[in-house]
Amino acid sequence: GNIVLYNTGVSSSANASLGHISGRGRVGSTDPLARIEFLSDSIYYHGAIDFKVANDYAVGALSTKMRLTNTGLNVSGSVSSTGLTVSKTASGSTTRIASFVNPVGHANTGVRVWLSGTDTTNRGTFIDAVAESTANNHSLRFGTSASSSLPVERMRIDSSGNLLVGKTATTFSTEGIVAFSSADSNGSRINITNDGGEALNLNRKTSDGSIALFYKDGST
Repeated sequence: GNIVLYNTGVSSSANASLGHISGRGRVGSTDPLARIEFLSDSIYYHGAIDFKVANDYAVGALSTKMRLTNTGLNVSGSVSSTGLTVSKTASGSTTRIASFVNPVGHANTGVRVWLSGTDTTNRGTFIDAVAESTANNHSLRFGTSASSSLPVERMRIDSSGNLLVGKTATTFSTEGIVAFSSADSNGSRINITNDGGEALNLNRKTSDGSIALFYKDGST
């Protein structure tokens, strides 16, 4: 590519830029450990900026970690920081400040947000957003890891608004708890299934009084 530097003293708006790299160019030595490439080809005909670094000090083995295109910023790998704050003002309303998308459109496809005090793979918690089918009905899944164990799903809010704890389907035969939303065909209710113990324990402490109240049409 060509590096062009303009004279900033010229009044012409066409020459007001401090400089640019046209075509395909790069900044860095022949075999650098880091390089910035300016792309202009059949894929990035609008232009793009590629930020590459070497893995394990391997000169010449560069890989793209960040790319700026006309559609936005793409980051590959992890981003380390002492803290991250995203702010956007929208008084009196809820505004979207971040989007995490896996734009495939296939069943059982989604994205995962990883939260951990240990590492990025084996010990921690996660929140998954999953498209259950090609009809794009989505569920939210929450996972935690027990001691010395990989994280697994513990709770789910399905596309109908039902809350599932300890199970992944609303079937009554499997152990766990399901709190059905009013959108369910049978209305709001709670199903608890257990094997080998009580399905429901109620405990009242200190003062005497009712342990459970049952209502019909708002009256006991």
